[in-house]
Amino acid sequence: MKFPKVGSLSSNLKIYSANLIAQFIGRLISIGSQLLVFLYVARSLGVSEFGKFAYFLTFVNVLSVISNFGTGETSSKDLGKLPEQVRPKYWGNVLIIRTIFNTTTSIIGLATAFILRKDMQIELIVGALCVPFASTRIFDPIFQIYNKPHYSSLTSGVYGISYFAFSMSVLYLLKPSILHLALAYLAANIIYLILAYHLSLMLIKPVFSIDRNLLRRHLKIAIPIGVASIFTIINSRADTFMLAWLKNDRQVGLYNAAYKMIDVTILGMVILTNPLIPLFSRKASENIKDFIKISKNIMKLI
Repeated sequence: MKFPKVGSLSSNLKIYSANLIAQFIGRLISIGSQLLVFLYVARSLGVSEFGKFAYFLTFVNVLSVISNFGTGETSSKDLGKLPEQVRPKYWGNVLIIRTIFNTTTSIIGLATAFILRKDMQIELIVGALCVPFASTRIFDPIFQIYNKPHYSSLTSGVYGISYFAFSMSVLYLLKPSILHLALAYLAANIIYLILAYHLSLMLIKPVFSIDRNLLRRHLKIAIPIGVASIFTIINSRADTFMLAWLKNDRQVGLYNAAYKMIDVTILGMVILTNPLIPLFSRKASENIKDFIKISKNIMKLI
């Protein structure tokens, strides 16, 4: 199997820099809008309602990680090194897997919403319905591989602007409630999915034909990552659910206000490393010695 050549180290760094800048701009708009909404909800609705809002976002975040189950990381790795002619079928199989995982997780979320909190049942149902849209951040590798990093900025930017506009409209025009904010969050994620999928179709058209070898290749790596991610998300997010159960929504709000700063820091590291995955994957496939050399240089720099 022959893999596409990547080019010199300097060209790789240029590609990485372009992807990094594109992701940074888009994520800056996205993160900034979420922070502004977060702060405004705390100011306008009070600490207790803010705690419910944080509880809703945590619920969606946990379900999204479960539905991803390592498939995002695996597809990013594989798409970078697969031959051009294989990518459409592989991408189609990835989308089939994601649809199955998203649907299953949404069903689990709906069942959980009925038993988790009676006072937030409708909001959590909306949260479960958000999963197929909130867990679709798998298009960035496509944009990177086909040298369209500005598509990452566009999709993340449109999501951030939509989320901010919908949330502010809810807070100003309607009687503000967590349910209205949940619906605004759902609407923004739907817009993101429609735009990102449309842009990806301009670059690669998925072939929805199940291929056992490609599925096996994908899941062989995705499943261990998925299991690890579930333990990680439980370890990092169980505190919100425990606080709500042991204390009250006010304590949840105060805790999550501080925790949001940690989230932003972690997301910054993700932005720095994500563009490297498809680039390094292709480099390792083409010349493992060069890949090891580059990795050593990066570790020395760090």
